[in-house]
Amino acid sequence: MDNLTEPASQRVVGFSDGAISQVGGRGAVFDRNPCAESVATHFGQTTRLAGPILMGHLSNFAMTTTTLLLFGWLGSASLAAAGLAIRVAVSTNILAGILLVAGVAASGANGGRDAKRVSGFYWNGLYLALALSVLSFAWMTVAPGLLAVLGQPPEVVAEAERILHVLRWGEPANLLRLGLMRTMLPALGMTWILYALTPLSLVLYVVAGFGLVFGFSGLPPMGAIGIPVALVGVTWLTALVMLAAVHCGRSRSLIPFTRIGLSLLRELIRAGLPIGTLQGVDGIFFLIATVVVGQFGAAALAAHQIALNFGTIAYSLAVSFGDAAALRISYRRGALAFQDARVAGFVGVTMGTVSMAAAALVVLAFPNVF
Repeated sequence: MDNLTEPASQRVVGFSDGAISQVGGRGAVFDRNPCAESVATHFGQTTRLAGPILMGHLSNFAMTTTTLLLFGWLGSASLAAAGLAIRVAVSTNILAGILLVAGVAASGANGGRDAKRVSGFYWNGLYLALALSVLSFAWMTVAPGLLAVLGQPPEVVAEAERILHVLRWGEPANLLRLGLMRTMLPALGMTWILYALTPLSLVLYVVAGFGLVFGFSGLPPMGAIGIPVALVGVTWLTALVMLAAVHCGRSRSLIPFTRIGLSLLRELIRAGLPIGTLQGVDGIFFLIATVVVGQFGAAALAAHQIALNFGTIAYSLAVSFGDAAALRISYRRGALAFQDARVAGFVGVTMGTVSMAAAALVVLAFPNVF
């Protein structure tokens, strides 16, 4: 059954046609027959859905890379401090992993045609993002003291503390952007926002960063601290644009105001905690590696930041396939299309594995380029 020609009264509540074709596929939900979709269809739909999610990942990667470049132009000590601050800010990725579940859960509710739960997952995801940002703020406040105890160069720790004390004010926006909206926007059929905001936010950040460091375009010259100030400003602007697009566009009818629901919050935390823990293990591993390298001084720490940044694109591609697969699996489970959910999972795992293997082969074949 072709869901693009299905009568409007029988369509899944809450999805535009574009979102249905990407997340729901063509016909998988409505006839609920085993193996309603071919493997080729799964590959095609997963790729199309992973595209905008990848743009969200690359936006974060581009922001991080730009930050390191801006600090790198100010000297190796500044670059070392910026890299150390970014690794300390791992709390964002850990807590964002918990929030990813909100969009996946909303996708499942769409598959089951449960509009009330779609709205509930969105609003409770929003409440949870604000609550978790308090934890992240607290961690970024006390972390510099821990770095000093762990033997990092004092001048680097002092600069990292200045950077973190600015970055912490962007945590609510960061968790909205990297956590809740990363899967919620595709679930609501609003993937275009991720495509549009990635290049715009990056250009704005570069202009604002240079302007605040050197005093261009009438902006006050703030030196190195102008870089995190610009980053926080652009992060908040991006998050607010996402919220405005959701609440002022066509999707606002899908998410009427919903109060805090303890049962929904427990559901999100219970499902999201393993994901956040896994991302935490990954982030803490790289934080420990950075701390160990920091024992050799600012120059070694600066070089480590450059080397560590190379694997991020390949990682982002694999994670994007995983996020897309999670959305499609949840949608089919909600629609009781379990065989298609199983195939969607195998396709996502395959695409993630192949993408990482291909990236490894490219680095192996052209090591000097990297």
